[in-house]
Amino acid sequence: MARLCALGEPLDEGRHAFPTPQRIAAMPPDELAAHSRAGYRAAYLHELAQRISSGEDVEAWRGLPADELYHRVRSLKGFGDYAAGTMLRLLGHFDRLAIDTECRAAFRRIHGRPAENDREISAYYAPFGRWRGLLMWMDVIEG
Repeated sequence: MARLCALGEPLDEGRHAFPTPQRIAAMPPDELAAHSRAGYRAAYLHELAQRISSGEDVEAWRGLPADELYHRVRSLKGFGDYAAGTMLRLLGHFDRLAIDTECRAAFRRIHGRPAENDREISAYYAPFGRWRGLLMWMDVIEG
């Protein structure tokens, strides 16, 4: 993250703001990848920055219902189920589970055994209703 932020405007004491979409879009993708060390994800970041720089108003997505917002985020290259679920949580929607290897590892850590399947993980978080995704996220980042 620090390498990417170094592309932004200087603040103070050697710190920089996150670069604008226009700054990222103006860089050749291979240069962005080399500078940020984001690997293949640099191409996804570059594409998103180009879309925003070209006028796509992703900020307007904030007002969408959770299911529609999820599908919009999933339509972005590089956003799988887990990344889209995380983005929804960052935008205040906490009901979606995004079960991946980290979530499975958290379940194993909590219960001392792996889940039989993803349905078992879903059932574990079901009692938490609209907060189930937030609780799952807290379990994942605790580990």
